[in-house]
Formats: sequence, structure tokens, C-alpha cells
Amino acid sequence: KTVIGKASYEVKSNGMMATFFYTGEANGIKHSLKDESKKYISITIEKCDITLKNIEKTFKSGPVKEVKGRVRKGTGELMIYVNDSYSSYEVKRIKSKKEIQVLVYSKSETGEAPVKKKTTGNLM
Repeated sequence: KTVIGKASYEVKSNGMMATFFYTGEANGIKHSLKDESKKYISITIEKCDITLKNIEKTFKSGPVKEVKGRVRKGTGELMIYVNDSYSSYEVKRIKSKKEIQVLVYSKSETGEAPVKKKTTGNLM
């Protein structure tokens, strides 16, 4: 059985990177963009449990408003709610590190991958 027990989030200048850490195999991952009453990225994992308190989060800036998780009939679902600045997303599973990385891009800037904001204007 797969268990997602922890997540880390990094807001960058052109989006956000969410990393979900799991135990087990995390097989049968499917993802799609759903638009019901609110638009969200749905990532489902077969035979998966999610420890909610360690992944739920709300954001004040960037393309992501909120991250939630739920489990239905043994299938875990990560729900990443996005706002109007959202443009696209990408999901990667890194088996060697037992991570599922979700890159969520915003419309303001585009790039190959989210980049860290420069803290100073000096280039040496």
C-alpha cells in the first residue's frame, strides 16, 4: 500500500513546485485538470492512503490556492486548487526518491521549469 505522508511547497517566480513524499510503490498514478465549481488538478493513486494534516495547505500568492487530499474506495486523490493566474502543470514521479513532483505554472512568466526569484539585482 502507498501512503503519502508529507509534502513540501516552493513558490517560485513562474509558479509553484509541490513535492509529495510517499512510501510503497505509488503505482497507477493518473492526473487531469477538473473544472467543477472550482478548477483543480486531480492526481489519483491506486491503493493509496493520504495523511491529511501533513499535506493540506493554503497559499496567498502564486497559481495555487489550496492543496487537499482525500481517499475514496482505496484510491488516494490529491487536489490542487488553482486560481486565474494558472496556465499549465506537469507531474513527475521520481521513483528513486519516492517523490511525486507537481509543477504548476502561472501565466505571468513562462520558462522551462519554475525558477527561484533573485534576491539581489547584482550579477557577478
